[in-house]
Amino acid sequence: MPLTAQGVRHYAVIFLVFGVTGGLTVFLSRLVLNGLLGLDGSLLGGPWSYRLVYLALIPPVYSATLLAVGTLLGKRAFFQRRVVRLWGWALPASLKR
Repeated sequence: MPLTAQGVRHYAVIFLVFGVTGGLTVFLSRLVLNGLLGLDGSLLGGPWSYRLVYLALIPPVYSATLLAVGTLLGKRAFFQRRVVRLWGWALPASLKR
């Protein structure tokens, strides 16, 4: 997309979505670990159960958050393609379209 006013707005929204999604993913993952699963710790300080669940939880939470925030800011199609590309190896062919 050329760098017109519309192009600048497009890229500004894209950067905003990625920025908000990163922070929100960390917040939601910690909320799930501490609130729902009752695991306390940190990625560096352990325990190992916390570390393993945290690392397993980040990719799906990130994808869902990316799609949700992108949809709220009017860029659903753009971020849906990113999520399908990220999870393409695990999705059946009917969902990739």
